Amino acid sequence: MPVRIVLVGLGSAAADGIRDVLNAAGESVVVAEAPGTGEAASAVRRRRPDVVVVDADAQPDRWTDRLPALLARSAAPGARAVVLTAAAGDVDVAREAAAGVRGWVLKDDAAASLVTAVEAVAAGHAWLPPPLARRLLGDHLALVSPPAPGPAEAGQLSARERSVLRLLAQGRSNAEIARELVLGEPTVKTHVSRLLAKLGLRNRVQLAVFALRSGMSE
Repeated sequence: MPVRIVLVGLGSAAADGIRDVLNAAGESVVVAEAPGTGEAASAVRRRRPDVVVVDADAQPDRWTDRLPALLARSAAPGARAVVLTAAAGDVDVAREAAAGVRGWVLKDDAAASLVTAVEAVAAGHAWLPPPLARRLLGDHLALVSPPAPGPAEAGQLSARERSVLRLLAQGRSNAEIARELVLGEPTVKTHVSRLLAKLGLRNRVQLAVFALRSGMSE
């Protein structure tokens, strides 16, 4: 059964080209078009699309606030959105993903990538253009990769702090660490704060990575 698609926010010329690209693929069919997310509710309810393709650049501010309700109007289980955009910033991607977007296609690559993105999203996957994927991966690695504390910094840890660090690296919550070490939860929070300060790290993820790399997680 072909993937049913509703186009939202594309001008007539752009919609003609996108419709031709999608329909020519044979695995998808454009069943309706709407000028914006505010006007798309009726088409989505009637045509039950699997994927809604939205021109993000043509939408008003905070258009993502309306997207979850719009997708919920489709009787197709798990209906999701694909956005067309000239450029995708990290904040935009995070906000759109929270609203139900699972595919991002850059407009200068739309003809080559849109069919693949729509089919991937319809199958329950996600699609990111390579430049965006590289940037997001770089941001993630910067977040979780800690600087390497020197031997002196690691040597400043007390036996209790090492115990807290070991359990934290095993995925334990503060409450679980407190029960394991017979401590109060506020005391565990204090130990975690001191670990961050002593090792010059920013968050629990970096603490866990440091413990794993240092052989302190067992």
